[in-house]
Amino acid sequence: TFTPVCSVPIYLYAAYTTLTTAGLAWYEPNTRSYILQWRLQGGSDWISTPVTTTTSPYTLTGLTGNTTYEWRVQGVCSTTLVSDFSPVSTFVTVCGMPYYSRTNYVTPTAAHVLWEGSADITVNVRWRVSGTTTWTENSTAITSRVFDITGLTENTGYEWQVRTICSGTESSAFTQIQTFRTLSATCDPNEPNDTFPMATSIAGTTYVSAALCLSSPTDNDWFKWVYNGHTYYMVVSPTYPAYYQTGAYKLSVQVANNVLTLATLTADSTYTDTYLRLFDADGTTLLAADDDSGGWPFSKITYSLCRDMYTLKAGAWTDPTVWSCGRVPTGADVVLVKHAVTIPASPVATALRVNIDVTGSLVYAIGGQLRINMPLPAAAPIIPTEPKKKG
Repeated sequence: TFTPVCSVPIYLYAAYTTLTTAGLAWYEPNTRSYILQWRLQGGSDWISTPVTTTTSPYTLTGLTGNTTYEWRVQGVCSTTLVSDFSPVSTFVTVCGMPYYSRTNYVTPTAAHVLWEGSADITVNVRWRVSGTTTWTENSTAITSRVFDITGLTENTGYEWQVRTICSGTESSAFTQIQTFRTLSATCDPNEPNDTFPMATSIAGTTYVSAALCLSSPTDNDWFKWVYNGHTYYMVVSPTYPAYYQTGAYKLSVQVANNVLTLATLTADSTYTDTYLRLFDADGTTLLAADDDSGGWPFSKITYSLCRDMYTLKAGAWTDPTVWSCGRVPTGADVVLVKHAVTIPASPVATALRVNIDVTGSLVYAIGGQLRINMPLPAAAPIIPTEPKKKG
C-alpha cells in the first residue's frame, strides 16, 4: 500500500533582518503552502500564520528590535496531508546588512547596482575610484533595491558598498566591496548596428574581431557575413531574456568542413555574459541561438553551412566521407544519392527528402531503415460532378 508523504521544509535561514522585520526562507520543492510559527526565544506559545506566497523570503513583520526569536515551518500538501514541523531555527532582530549586492550593468559614465533585502527599508550607497580612499555617497534616501551611480569617468575601475539605515541612530555595517569598470566611450565603434539593415559586414572563415562591447542593456550588435554566396546575420546581445549585462567581448567566426562555429570570447580580461543568435538571409528566420554553451558566460553556436548534400562515392550512409558536407545527413537535409549507398541495420538513417540519380541506388542491410521527414502533400479535394444526363 502506498502511503503519501508530505516532506518537511529544510534549509531554514533568515535572509535579512531589521529592527522590526525578518526575511525568512526555506526549501521544500513539493509543497505549495506552509504554516509558519514563531515566538520569543524560550516562550511557550507559538504564533501561527499560513504562507501561500511563492515569494522567497517571506517577510515577517511587527517584531521587537534587538530580540531573539525562534521559528519553524510545516509543509501543507493538501487539506488532509501535512508534514511534521521543521527543527526550530532562530534569528535576532538587528539592523542587518543587505545581501547579494552586485553590479547589473555599466555604461561609460554610469553603473546600475542592486541588492536584496527588505522592501521597506532605507539604504545608503557609497562608491569610489578603485585604489583611492575617499568615498562618495548618495545624497538622498534610497528606499528601493536598485540604484544608478552616475557621473562616472569612462574606462575606470570603481568600488561600491551598501548598508541598511534602520533609524536616525542605528545602521548596519556596509556590505563587502563590489567592483566594476566603466566602459570606454569608443568601445562600440560599429554603432549604430542595432538592426539587420545596419549590420556590420565581416568576412573570412577564421575571423576574430577586435575588442567590442555591449554598450547598453538593450544593445543588439548585428553582423553580416557571406559564405559561398549566401548571407547570414549574427547578433550579440546582453544575456537574454533577463539580467542585461553590458561589457566587452570578441566575436569569433570559424569554419571547418562546412560547419560554422560562432562564439563570443573574453576581451580585455572581461567576462561579459552574452546571448548569441544566427539568422538566415532575411534577417528574421532564426537558425540557432545560445546563451552559455561556450562555457559561462560565453555563447557558442555550431551550425552546418552545407546547403547541397550529395554522395561523393559509394559506401555506408553513416560514413561522413560519403557525403559532400563531410557529415551524416540529418532530418533537415535534402540529399542526392549519386552512388550505391548502404543503409545499415543501425542507426536509423534520416533525411528530409532523398533524390536518387540514375547512377545511384540504396541498398538496405537486414533491418536497415530510412526515415523521411518530408510531410506528405495534402490530398487533393474531391470535387463532385453532376451525373450525365441520359438521352
